[in-house]
Amino acid sequence: MKTPVDPVVRIQKREVDDLKRRIADHASQQSHLMVQESRIDDEIADQYRFAATEWALSVHAFARRKLAERARLSHQRRLVETALGELRDNAAQAYGRLRAAEQVAEGYRDEMRGVISRAEQAGADDFAISRYRARNGQLQDRRDERRIDDRWA
Repeated sequence: MKTPVDPVVRIQKREVDDLKRRIADHASQQSHLMVQESRIDDEIADQYRFAATEWALSVHAFARRKLAERARLSHQRRLVETALGELRDNAAQAYGRLRAAEQVAEGYRDEMRGVISRAEQAGADDFAISRYRARNGQLQDRRDERRIDDRWA
């Protein structure tokens, strides 16, 4: 059954779906950055192990460059984590608004079902009373009384 708040429910569902997609994108980006950070740590460790066997090899410039790259990735990851937290807060609020709209729609449906049910019951009651009166002759007696009253009026 359609309700007056169905458009609001659809808009809220779209908003929640959009936020879910954006959260998934940010989570994927976060995990990608974490993998890159780990890879840089492994590269630095490998270079230090290799340099430990070669006394003439210096890895300080390489390590500084990789550590700077790792710091940049860590900063990006923190930004993504902050954005992800904000998106999750927004999603919680949007979901709350969606649930509220759905509850209003369900309340409207329940109210309309009650109205329809009462109307159907009233029709059934009227029909049953008419049949009862017809069987007992009350309907005919009332018609006769009306005719008599109309003559004297």
